[in-house]
Amino acid sequence: MTVAGDRPGDRSPATGPAPVGAIVIGLAGTVLVAMAAMDGAALLRRDGGPWPVPFPDVPSFGTDSPLPVAFAYFAGLVLLVRAWLGLRRARPAVGTTIAVAALWGLPLLFGPPIGSRDAYSYVAQGEIARSDLPAYDSAADDLPPGPVRDAVDPLWLEVPAPYGPA
Repeated sequence: MTVAGDRPGDRSPATGPAPVGAIVIGLAGTVLVAMAAMDGAALLRRDGGPWPVPFPDVPSFGTDSPLPVAFAYFAGLVLLVRAWLGLRRARPAVGTTIAVAALWGLPLLFGPPIGSRDAYSYVAQGEIARSDLPAYDSAADDLPPGPVRDAVDPLWLEVPAPYGPA
């Protein structure tokens, strides 16, 4: 016997509050992802890489190996997916879902960019424009040595802006 809401494509209305378990699991997942991002950036920083901003005293995995950092990152993502599925099953009101998503996103505001160093390339593009270098002919490598230039992925260090003036 099928109950309303169990069939694929059933768009029944919101049924109640978000389950506390899903909220806690999602928060734990984003905390793990944020910790992994901070530790990963700290690993890169010790090697002369990005995220020149000093970290506050945050919990750390305390290792020089990237393996625990990668494990924590993916474990956090698994927890977050599980929490989203639990939240979907409960079908809370839209406002509740937005509030829970904001809560889960909060830990990510305190760490470096996650999963890509492209953000540092964009900062370098801004620095190029600010320093009156020709924006469409200059690359991050043309900047003076420093934290902005050092944070750019070596793959993009000598590449000028791929975007046209429009």
